Amino acid sequence: MLAIKYRPSRFSEVLGQDIAKNALISVSKSKLPVRSILLVGDYGCGKTTLSRLYARSLFCKDFEKTGDVCDGSCPSCREVLSGRSSKYQEFDSTKVGNIESIRGLLDSLSFAPSSGRRVIVLDEVHTASTAAQSALLKALEEGVPGTTFVFATTGDVLPTIRSRSLTLELTTLPFSLIEERVKFVCEKEGIDIDYQSISNIALKSGGHVRDALSILDLFTLYGKDAVSTSYGAFCVFIRDCLKKQDFEDSLSKLLQRPILDIRRTISVFINNCLQGKGEFEKKLHDRNLGFTFFQYFYRPDVQQALGDELGMEIVLRAFAEMFKK
Repeated sequence: MLAIKYRPSRFSEVLGQDIAKNALISVSKSKLPVRSILLVGDYGCGKTTLSRLYARSLFCKDFEKTGDVCDGSCPSCREVLSGRSSKYQEFDSTKVGNIESIRGLLDSLSFAPSSGRRVIVLDEVHTASTAAQSALLKALEEGVPGTTFVFATTGDVLPTIRSRSLTLELTTLPFSLIEERVKFVCEKEGIDIDYQSISNIALKSGGHVRDALSILDLFTLYGKDAVSTSYGAFCVFIRDCLKKQDFEDSLSKLLQRPILDIRRTISVFINNCLQGKGEFEKKLHDRNLGFTFFQYFYRPDVQQALGDELGMEIVLRAFAEMFKK
């Protein structure tokens, strides 16, 4: 799978997340003991990837020289990546998030590691019980010998855990970065793909590189049908509006798409028009229509109306009527 093959193996390969990435690099360089790090963000934003890179940076000899970990070839990095390392352990809180399991884990960490330092990752820590989180809080207050906890979460944790942790927020990536990554992977893999399909993949990914590459996998198997979005339907609707043709059929097909998909499409379409990306969008750019679309769809009242299906239909009908005058 492309998502696994192109998973970042170095800090330099991590897309976006510059604040979180640079903070972890700085912490590792400082060699100061950090009791806990809290990585907060949506799924697929790189929380586990950054956890592993941070753990590797503590032991990789290349890191001291270059500020980045090696390609995974040194003994320490291989050990961390093997999943059988005492230096780095990952636990799924949905499975070990009860008080008994957490107490057992903390008991097993009561002695300092032979390597001097270790990183313990608790994924989805917000799913741990309140009692389990309280036990973790006590461990953070007292300190566990040579141990840094990394808590990865998509939800809320005890405020006291957050206050005692280095908290780093991770976000979904902008459309342009997803587009660049998909294009890069296609070039590396020799995948024959057109610009519109790359744009559709970026649109469907919702800002997640992992999802984008999974969709690209489907594209290589099923072609354009795998990356169908509302984008094409929206372009047909726009063509009908500009030609002052009957738009009922194209509007009906567009409104069959998920509302969130349509909202993303409008944003991406306007951005492409303003930049002259794509053959159709470039023609609209040359006619200075991109800014016209922007002025209409980004009016506060229109943005508010786009929040539900009825409002979406009213907004699009009003848009079409603009070109009949």
